[in-house]
Amino acid sequence: QIVVLDPAITVHTPEWLWLGTGMCAVDHAAEALCSRRANPYSTGLACSGLQMLYEGLLKCKETPHDLSSRQLCQLGMWQAAQAGTIAGAGASHAIGHSLGGGAGVPHGYTSCIMLPPVLEWNAADPAAKQGLARISAALGKPELTAAEAMRDLVQHLGLPMYLRDVGVGELHFDFLADAALHDRALGDNPQFVGKSDIIRILRLATGQGKHGLIATVLGDPKRWKVGDCTVTRIMEMETVGGQTGLLPGATNEVARSVKWLAPLFADEKGRMKFAIQVMVVDVPGGMRIAVDTCVGNDKHRPAMRNWHMRTGQFLQHMERAGIPRESVTHVFCTHLHTDHIGWNTMKVDG
Repeated sequence: QIVVLDPAITVHTPEWLWLGTGMCAVDHAAEALCSRRANPYSTGLACSGLQMLYEGLLKCKETPHDLSSRQLCQLGMWQAAQAGTIAGAGASHAIGHSLGGGAGVPHGYTSCIMLPPVLEWNAADPAAKQGLARISAALGKPELTAAEAMRDLVQHLGLPMYLRDVGVGELHFDFLADAALHDRALGDNPQFVGKSDIIRILRLATGQGKHGLIATVLGDPKRWKVGDCTVTRIMEMETVGGQTGLLPGATNEVARSVKWLAPLFADEKGRMKFAIQVMVVDVPGGMRIAVDTCVGNDKHRPAMRNWHMRTGQFLQHMERAGIPRESVTHVFCTHLHTDHIGWNTMKVDG
């Protein structure tokens, strides 16, 4: 028996179907790398297949008629399928099967939507650490988490990223979780997944993260897309003296919840740094908000008070960045005392 992989016969395949099924093959490779049944042979196949798929799919997006790129995808799919046959799959496939059968979502799209949140969920399991690192490396972004690298790939391919993109909402979650719970692929997931866990993973797939909206970098690291708004960071700094305060356990969550907005708020150990951010937020409808934000704990109270006494200076930073003062419709000045877990706000210039 033989299988002929001929790239020429694939040029007539609709782009959404070619790239979507390519992401399904990516899903096979990624979950094989994290599977409880992974072994050196399946891992080698999965790493090689994932690298070829990553390179081939991006090139197919750029030059759809390039046969060498399509051949690369076919070879990557072949190796990924072999790896999946040996090591099995995981929660992305289990939930994807229920989305296909229960909500009519194409199988390639289910991989685009479910694989990143499943990788994010599995990151809590130390047993998945090595597999997740291999995924990031195979996707050419070892500095990112596996979930972030995978979302970046889906975004570059122009495929659906969230459940809302395919018309699935929370009303479906209970039914989908029940169906996924009986899928045999769930047994190979590195971290145990019960019904409540599946619902949490589905919530991650809505575009609402654990702490709210997910920020997507828009090419320039100083610009993000947050929901329907665009955030542009004008200036950031830390106070002199290197003061840090160890946050109480209960407030570490606060530091992480705002980390998407100001990366300097806390380090990986939860130690709070006094940070200042000046941003401009463009909101649909023509509203432009200039935001002056500083964050710290009680140790930083004098510095925070001193900064806000000079709050008008942040408009100068904005103008230096090429944003005219007259284009701003609202000004928002705020500081967060993490020890108190609360925001204090003041109006500026009326």
